[in-house]
Amino acid sequence: MKIGIDARKIRDFGIGIHLENLIRYIPEHDAENEYIIFHYPGDETRIPQTGPNIRLVPDHSPKYSLQELVVLPVKMRRQRLDLFHAPHYTLPPFRPCKAVVTIHDAIHLRFPEYLPHPAAYYYAKWMMWAAAKSARKVITVSECSKRDLITYLHIPPTKIEVVYNGIEVCDQSLLHDSKPCQSVLDRFEIHCSYLLYFGNFMPHKNLETLIKAYGILKRRYQIPQCLVLAGKNDRLKETLHTLIQQEQVAQDVILTGVVEEAWKSSLYACADLFVYPSLYEGFGLQTLEAMAHQIPVVITDIAALTEIVGEAAVRCDPRSAENMAEAIYAVLSNPTLKASLIDKGNVRVQAFSWRAMARKTVEIYHSVLQEAQQ
Repeated sequence: MKIGIDARKIRDFGIGIHLENLIRYIPEHDAENEYIIFHYPGDETRIPQTGPNIRLVPDHSPKYSLQELVVLPVKMRRQRLDLFHAPHYTLPPFRPCKAVVTIHDAIHLRFPEYLPHPAAYYYAKWMMWAAAKSARKVITVSECSKRDLITYLHIPPTKIEVVYNGIEVCDQSLLHDSKPCQSVLDRFEIHCSYLLYFGNFMPHKNLETLIKAYGILKRRYQIPQCLVLAGKNDRLKETLHTLIQQEQVAQDVILTGVVEEAWKSSLYACADLFVYPSLYEGFGLQTLEAMAHQIPVVITDIAALTEIVGEAAVRCDPRSAENMAEAIYAVLSNPTLKASLIDKGNVRVQAFSWRAMARKTVEIYHSVLQEAQQ
C-alpha cells in the first residue's frame, strides 16, 4: 500500500525535527508499504532516504493556504495513496484516501492573544476541528496535549493516540573535550560560562520573565554566568533588547540568532545550566536535549514539562521572576543538587526514543489501513 507524508514543514523548528526522525526510522519498522514524501523543492537533502520504500514528490503549495487544500488531494489521487499523514493540523478535509493527523499542541486555542491577527484564531480552530473530524486517528505528543484536544475540540479520547517525541544520544566526546567549547564560545562571541535557553522566540516561551530573573541573579548574587538566548528572534528582538537594557544586563545577555545544526550539540554541552521558562508546551523537546548533554535543567511548573521531565529538573513558577531566579541559583550554588539532576536526567532520557516514536506511528498507520479493509 501507499502512505503519503506531508514534509513541507521539515525546516520548522520542532515539527521539522519530528518529521526528519519519523521518516528516518520508518524503513526499520515497515519495509512493505511505499512511502510518498511530499516536500518543497530544495528540501531533498533534509529528507532522510534510508530505505528503498521512500519516494520523494515535490509540491509548491504554500503552508496555511487554500492551494494546499486543493493541490495535495489531487496529488494524493495521482499517487493512488491509501493513507495520508499530516504532521500538523492543516489536513485537507476532502481527500481520496484515509488520513492520520498529528496535532502537537493546542496553544492557538489556549492563547489566542499570541496569534498575529484575530482571524488566525478562527482559522486555527476550524482547521484543527476539521482535521480531527475527518482523520481516522489523531496523534499528539503528550497526555497534557491529549487533554487539551479533548477539552477544546471535543475529540473522543479513543480517537487520540499519544506518541512521545524522542531524543538522540549525543556524542559523549563533546562532554569531556574543551575544544568544542572553545569553538562555540568563539563562534557566538560568548565571553564566560553561561546559562542557556534554546528554542523558538514566541510570546508563550516567556523570555521576558527569564530576563528579569537573570537581572535578579546578577544584582543579588553577582553570578559570573552570561545568559545565552539561542534561536531565531526576529519577532521579539526589539522587545527583548528593550527589556535587557532596562534590566541593565546588556553586557551579559547574548542573542545568537539562528543556530546551525552543526553548532547545536556543542552549545548544549558547554552550558552550565539549561532554563526552559515556557508558559505552555505540548512536549518540550529541548529539555530532553539538554539532559542528553548532561547539563542540569530548570523548568517551569507546567503540565507538559513536568510530564516529560519527571523529577529530573528543578521547577519554578512561570509567572514569578523572583521564584525563577531562586530556582536557578539553587542549582548553581549546590554541586550536589547539580550532580543529582544530571544523574536523573541521564536516566530520564532513556525513556524517549525516535525509533520508538516511528514504530508507534507505523503501528497507527497499519491499524487505520486494516480498519479500512474490514
